[in-house]
Amino acid sequence: MSKQKRCIFVKERICPFQATQVPFQTCQICIEAWKTEVAIKKQQLQGAQMASSYQQPPQQEGRRVSLPAIENDGSAVINDKLKEIDQLLKEDKIDPLEYIRRRKEQVESLIGENPKLSIEDVEDMPQEIRPAPKLVRVAVIVKSFFRKQVFTAPENWELPDTITDKVINSIFKMAEKKNASDIRLRAGEYKIAGIAGEKNKIALMVLDADEEFETYEAEMMRVYEILQKNEKWENALKHIHG
Repeated sequence: MSKQKRCIFVKERICPFQATQVPFQTCQICIEAWKTEVAIKKQQLQGAQMASSYQQPPQQEGRRVSLPAIENDGSAVINDKLKEIDQLLKEDKIDPLEYIRRRKEQVESLIGENPKLSIEDVEDMPQEIRPAPKLVRVAVIVKSFFRKQVFTAPENWELPDTITDKVINSIFKMAEKKNASDIRLRAGEYKIAGIAGEKNKIALMVLDADEEFETYEAEMMRVYEILQKNEKWENALKHIHG
């Protein structure tokens, strides 16, 4: 049995997609869908607790006190519909905009006239959500016998001073012993993640020291694919934010 793939944004959550590489936009939609389901379950739990809190008081003077009727809101059917819509997205049978529209219809039909519950109102979430990635910063470093060239994305961004020639030389030495994509290190107030490497050149992603590598794994894969489609990596950088 293949090992289950973990979600890179929600700790301990299993990724529902079987593909090795999942577009970052799909991850965003998936997380929003998960948030909606958490909110719905919270609302259903509150409704169930409210229903169970009703207790029939003792009968007085021969009068009967009837319990309020709890009607079936069809939530089980709607949850099945949500699963069907999720499956259509996984199989690429609907685009993300159609996916959002269909989910919205189902959720609104479930909530109906009840007050809408925002995700901020949900207490004690069972899983931790990592922050979404910021604008990625990528550097392609090309070394020759006489000089070193650095190309960056965004174009106006420069490699931080703390990533010195000594640090760069260490990275190239590490790339001789392991895959560039396995390189993870810290230089001062920055973290460095290797994306790809070839003879005399390497592509790196630079993060702030307080950011987690796991948050950027989807973006690293996306940048890697862009680099592989272009023979000259310095030209490929133009497509990262374009």
